[in-house]
Amino acid sequence: MSLVGFKKMEIRVLDGKEPTENENVFSVAGVQDKGATQTANITGLTSEPQKTYGSDVAYFSTQKGVGDVKAELGLIDLPFDLQSTILGRAKGEDGVVTIGADTTAPFCSLTLFSTTAQGEEVAIGFFKGQFSMESIEIETLTGENPELKTESLTFTALASDDGDTAGQYVGIGVGKATVDTLRQKVKLTAAA
Repeated sequence: MSLVGFKKMEIRVLDGKEPTENENVFSVAGVQDKGATQTANITGLTSEPQKTYGSDVAYFSTQKGVGDVKAELGLIDLPFDLQSTILGRAKGEDGVVTIGADTTAPFCSLTLFSTTAQGEEVAIGFFKGQFSMESIEIETLTGENPELKTESLTFTALASDDGDTAGQYVGIGVGKATVDTLRQKVKLTAAA
């Protein structure tokens, strides 16, 4: 299946509360001043094969489960408050956001939206994981109109521990009905 475009992503902070837009459910969909999606590279969807050697040959091979499932995200102009929320940064009463030894990203779910080459909606959902952001880059102006820089975030998936998705890392929905079902499974919407 070839994917065309990266329309949006939705994030759900898994806080045990009902899903509420802009409180624990966030959409990044190219709306002015609310961030835009640019790239996603999903890795670790299969484990490395393990070979057993005997009689001077590879006698047996096993490959079960997943590797280190991650989504490397390229985003543009992600709002600072949203960044701080999903990265677990502390905001003091004075408004200063701090990053330190106690900074712990909350568990979240993540869903990425694209389409097939035939125009059908596709969603790739991660049931549970944490975001990280390794660096912040700044550079001087050069006299030209600047292009917005891509910000890099990583979502590291963990196995779900919830109901019918327990033990699963990723779900893929193709077509509106299946995408809607996946959105429920990653807790973007209340269960029907």
